Amino acid sequence: RYDTENPDEKLRGRRLLGVTVLKGLDYAGDNEWEDGTIYSPDNGKTYSARATLTDDNTLEARGYLGISLLGRSQTWQRVDRDAPNLETDLLK
Repeated sequence: RYDTENPDEKLRGRRLLGVTVLKGLDYAGDNEWEDGTIYSPDNGKTYSARATLTDDNTLEARGYLGISLLGRSQTWQRVDRDAPNLETDLLK
């Protein structure tokens, strides 16, 4: 899959695998981060973000506009380095 919706035409041909989508978060304590951004490759837009580490392998990420109530959440699971079909070059 490629970054076809990116507003920067020069980036539309890049592969999405390995693209940083969540960044700039500040630790707020109690396994919570805030004041970051999240990039949505589905529409090429960047939103405000916050995240909560619910356990050692699970991150709840939320992207939103203005206030957190107007947004969408995703649950991300850590992938084991030995998982099949994992492109390990990206993890180095």
